[in-house]
Amino acid sequence: MAPGLLSLPPEIIIEILVQLSYLSLFATVCTCRTLRAIITTSPRVQYALQASLAAVTPADESPTLDHVASRLRALRTREKNWSKLHFTGTTESHVGHRTSGIYDLTAGVYLLGESGWSDGDSATTTKAIHYVRLPSKPTPSEEVQWKRIDVGEEIIDVGLNVVEHDLIVIATRALDTTSPSAIHHTQSGTPNFWVLRLHLLSLSTGASHPLARQPVLYLGRAGAGNHRIRIEIIGQLIILLILHPPDREGDEMVVYDWFTGDLLMRADAGRGIYTGFTLLTHDTIVLPNHRANCLDIVCMPWLSPAPDWTSNHAPIEPIQEIKPILSLELPPLQPGVRLVRSTCRGEPNPHAPRQPLHPSSAENAIVIFKLFFQDRTIRTRGPYGIPLAGPVMAFAFVVHRRALCELMHLATGREHTGAAPDHPSVPWSIWGPQRTRWFEGEDIPGHWIATTCGQRYVNIPEDREPDERACIYVSDFNPLTVKRFIWETEKRVRELANRTRAVTERNVLHAASVWKCPIVSLLPYVYVASREQYEYQSILVDEGRVIGMKVSD
Repeated sequence: MAPGLLSLPPEIIIEILVQLSYLSLFATVCTCRTLRAIITTSPRVQYALQASLAAVTPADESPTLDHVASRLRALRTREKNWSKLHFTGTTESHVGHRTSGIYDLTAGVYLLGESGWSDGDSATTTKAIHYVRLPSKPTPSEEVQWKRIDVGEEIIDVGLNVVEHDLIVIATRALDTTSPSAIHHTQSGTPNFWVLRLHLLSLSTGASHPLARQPVLYLGRAGAGNHRIRIEIIGQLIILLILHPPDREGDEMVVYDWFTGDLLMRADAGRGIYTGFTLLTHDTIVLPNHRANCLDIVCMPWLSPAPDWTSNHAPIEPIQEIKPILSLELPPLQPGVRLVRSTCRGEPNPHAPRQPLHPSSAENAIVIFKLFFQDRTIRTRGPYGIPLAGPVMAFAFVVHRRALCELMHLATGREHTGAAPDHPSVPWSIWGPQRTRWFEGEDIPGHWIATTCGQRYVNIPEDREPDERACIYVSDFNPLTVKRFIWETEKRVRELANRTRAVTERNVLHAASVWKCPIVSLLPYVYVASREQYEYQSILVDEGRVIGMKVSD
């Protein structure tokens, strides 16, 4: 008889088993007692199984079984605490500066902008950045140290790549003093031209990043008004969506190689079509399209450096347009209703490097889209008879990143190698109801968008009195968590005193003033409410941490 699997040394069998999916491991357990014993007793196999079930990336393998066993215990404990929303401790940190609208939270780093108001500037400007590395266990507040970064220019936005490169990218603007006409101001005191720049710094030191050949990149000149820049970093690439004032030049999508300073792409993004984007894969992004009421999936072609790139403020002509390879239609709107603003986020980013312990899988993470609609046919009168547009209505939905990628591959029939001349469009009724879950009212995030990490979404009702307490809610969209909860429903409900349940029924939004038809969404999830109530105004989430924000007098 030919030798079989069981004739191999146990260590070889274990190496084979850790490569299997959780479904294959469950099937293998049923084959014979020997394999069942190996699977149920091997720390390495159990660690791989638990990591797969939790949709996290296993930590780098350790040569000792003790380390693997300790990581297995840590992962099981973390998942158990999340399922019960059991907090192991609290650390408080006082924010000692007046905050602006800029913030970020990723890889254990929490960042807040410092408003320029204290210097007599506009309250909407940001003059510096403060950040803190969040502790992984309860820590005395005096040991939580905030650091400050000031580049000497007004800050528009920031981007972080903490784990891989210890990089912070700061987009700024400053008055253009190179042109004689730039010193002239309008009657309101607004400068005529701004210079837009990117500062590439080491987060730990605040100094120029040692890997950046050009630590300051010139983005171009821009006219008066408020400018916004959306930043995403993946590897050595920086992707920028530059949003100019509505009465100025059109918006742009720009890609840089921050190692070399080379401009790889500068594309015309139209005007007011996009206000945000997030990464799907290392070379595709998704952007809510306001004009067409859809999600555009765009392949980013990594071009050779543009020959006319320069750092001496010379203009750079756009070298291509943003061409979607697929559009996913959103629910059809009522006549006159428009999508006027959107934000989106998926944490962590795809192909992000492994963090020290149990980072969530980027491929399985959920992406949250927050959409703002307005009926442009409604006109009201404000003070002094000034005409005002109708109220803005906010909604949000979540979808798995992998679901969007699967739709992209199915619809385009290829591995997103480029844009088709006539890219396909998928109606909402075909792709949306089964893959999304919509929220409205107090269930959607408020000012903050960093409310998801991996497949979890956290929320606290924000529309309440300042001194009113509320529960924290965590929704887990991991399909395996949903299945396990259903198997253990009676036990889980008894343990948590009805603080948790699986939401598998369809949800219907009846917003007839916005959409032509009710929105049906079916993506299942498990939610759990905290045992205690809290005074936090808003909630953010990171790996293994919930950040509650409270404004004191």
